[in-house]
Amino acid sequence: MAPGADADFLLLRAAAPELAIGELASDLVYAASGAVVDTTVVAGRVLMRGGEVPELEEIVARARERARRLGL
Repeated sequence: MAPGADADFLLLRAAAPELAIGELASDLVYAASGAVVDTTVVAGRVLMRGGEVPELEEIVARARERARRLGL
């Protein structure tokens, strides 16, 4: 990654029970679910903060409309 490039990263809930025992990498693979993710940043843009997705209703509405156009 070049200096100054947009970042992609997750912030995890460190106190989640799934992450409390063992090695972090193993816990993430074998025990954790998406519920341990607190914040998601993609290309420098915050997509989820505090476990909440801003504009979720709008996102779901657009997905439903596109699915309808596909005949789903």
